[in-house]
Amino acid sequence: MKNSNIAILVVSCDKYSDVWGVFFEAFLKYWPDCTKNIYWGSNYQAFSHERVQPLLIGEDRDYSSNLINMLNRVKEDWVIMWIEDLILCKPVDDLYVNRILSQAIDHNVSYLKLAATYPWSYENSFKGEIFDTLPPNIKYRVGVGLTFWNKQALLEILRPGESAWDIEKRAGFRSSLTSDIYCAWRADIENPPFNYINTIVKGKWNFGVKGFFRSLGFEGI
Repeated sequence: MKNSNIAILVVSCDKYSDVWGVFFEAFLKYWPDCTKNIYWGSNYQAFSHERVQPLLIGEDRDYSSNLINMLNRVKEDWVIMWIEDLILCKPVDDLYVNRILSQAIDHNVSYLKLAATYPWSYENSFKGEIFDTLPPNIKYRVGVGLTFWNKQALLEILRPGESAWDIEKRAGFRSSLTSDIYCAWRADIENPPFNYINTIVKGKWNFGVKGFFRSLGFEGI
């Protein structure tokens, strides 16, 4: 089955370990029927949970080198890329998500945005589907947070030495050589596959997230 060849990779590092518990508490609450393998990338400190497969890569190098190391340990061919500070805040429709991902695999896409953020498409080239191509040579054509990738395509555009910001600024132009880069259809952004809270900005807790954490039972954040 197509969806058995999809993994979730949570990209993190040891210095953000205080986020891990609340991330996964929200994940299990809002996506309890997720059956995909979940890989958790970090340095030396493992996130211990029966649903998680730790990927310990050792020394924290640059973001791209870390990510390449993690991806090479993922056995599946397709990966939902997730960052630990993007925390679910509403229930996930597992059937809806799997339908979108299956359509993406059917079209052999390299990359599909799973968040309703800029840039998005204003036209829908696939009948009955909710995503469309992104034009080449635009900023943020590809991203690293809540995205769906053909693992090999992602490995091909990564360059050791680059930060996450470098990837989003530069890799999109590298991907201009391919046409199968997709995003949410503009008319469907009211129903994105995932609803989340961005909890950390420039290394600090985002304003207003503590109340949400307390609602999940985390008082010490």
